[in-house]
Amino acid sequence: MNYASYLMRPAGWLDDGGEFHYLHEAGDASQPEGWQMLFTMHPVPTEPEEEAPSLDLFGDEDRPARVPPCPMAKIIDLYHKHLPMCDRVMLQSAMRDQYTRSRWREVCAQGKLTSTEGLKFFDTFFESASKSLFLTGRIVSKDRKSFKADLLWLMKPTNFVKVCEGKYNNG
Repeated sequence: MNYASYLMRPAGWLDDGGEFHYLHEAGDASQPEGWQMLFTMHPVPTEPEEEAPSLDLFGDEDRPARVPPCPMAKIIDLYHKHLPMCDRVMLQSAMRDQYTRSRWREVCAQGKLTSTEGLKFFDTFFESASKSLFLTGRIVSKDRKSFKADLLWLMKPTNFVKVCEGKYNNG
């Protein structure tokens, strides 16, 4: 089986003291203040597999069986809310929309998230990006112009994973 890409699934949070807490320990999908969300990576096969019968071992029967439609306008609003210092989305772009829908599907499918939980994930994602000095252009260099991430850059698969894994955190 070939694996072309990886999906991310919210796994839990790292509290201020460095202790890991699984999602089910928090009681709901909301992120405790001051805690950092951590993710696990799951390989995605390039060839379709036969779907095995689903067993609900964890009581997730009420979770949606299908990924909710991508609320593009709400995701863009969250981007603008947390990253006003970055380029605004002014026009619709097929590539940006495609990347954003793909990240939405990955997050919601792997985490079995509802639309509300998916939006909470993206709210946390953009909030995390807004704290990065590099991603928001607050690192000044003599040699070149400072970099600012835009929505297209953040939604590209490799960049999305890096931001989720904390590669651009300042700490």
